Amino acid sequence: MISFCMRNLNIFFKDRAAVMLSFLAEIIIVLLYILFLRDNLLGSLSGSEDIELITDAWMVSGILAITSVTTTMGAYAVMVEDKMKRIDKDFITSPVNETGILGGYILCAVIIGIIMTLLLLMVSAAYIEIRYDRNIISGNEMKLLFVILLTTFANSSVVMFFVSFIRNSNALAAECTIIGALIGFLTGIYIPMGQMPEYVQAVVQCVPTAHGAVLFRRILTEDMIDESFSAGGSQGTEAFKEMMGVIFCRDGSVLTIRGSIIFIVITSVFLFFITMMFFYGRRKLNR
Repeated sequence: MISFCMRNLNIFFKDRAAVMLSFLAEIIIVLLYILFLRDNLLGSLSGSEDIELITDAWMVSGILAITSVTTTMGAYAVMVEDKMKRIDKDFITSPVNETGILGGYILCAVIIGIIMTLLLLMVSAAYIEIRYDRNIISGNEMKLLFVILLTTFANSSVVMFFVSFIRNSNALAAECTIIGALIGFLTGIYIPMGQMPEYVQAVVQCVPTAHGAVLFRRILTEDMIDESFSAGGSQGTEAFKEMMGVIFCRDGSVLTIRGSIIFIVITSVFLFFITMMFFYGRRKLNR
């Protein structure tokens, strides 16, 4: 499995265009944020002198949450290429263990997702520190690492489920376009949660990546919000957090961090096993 994973990593990183395309959604979101979203958000928010810092850290949190979606999807392009070139037939008819094949693809995607997310975190933290003289990583290293590992595994499982049905690069490109367009809405980046209709908020709260965004936001922005809005009372602070998607509320109750983690784990494990069943079933049919 390790050697197969290394083979997939080499293929991915040798294709510079694939590496850049895996960041396409993030690049588009950053450009939209700089050109339109940031000013609109700042214009609708008030009450704190640190609102620009909070808004930028909030955006960084959302981008970190989606990075392991787009980059793992780029990593799974290797699997799709293997299908197109019929290389997967050699794997299927070979004595290579099914778990080794599937594990090699997944491990490759997870490694790429972790590397790219950590890289983006370093760049974002450097930007925040240069502009605001605030280190958003200090004291949060282990929390951030845990959430990166959790969300990368979860997102790789979700993406693997959808990519397992794809058999050519054109279909994968179409799927990447659709997911890239939707992911900004489904994580509350383009439109804050509080500005969405209630039924849309309910849909967003069923998306594992959105819960990943909440975890990142709570780590990177919650303390800032508590400090900046302390004069407005706890109710005003909680309302702001809910509006910005820093917390999820259902029937008046705030979903805990543990609740988001459990939701992410359950959905990702479920999709992981569904994908394994599909993969093993396809191998038996091709024997």
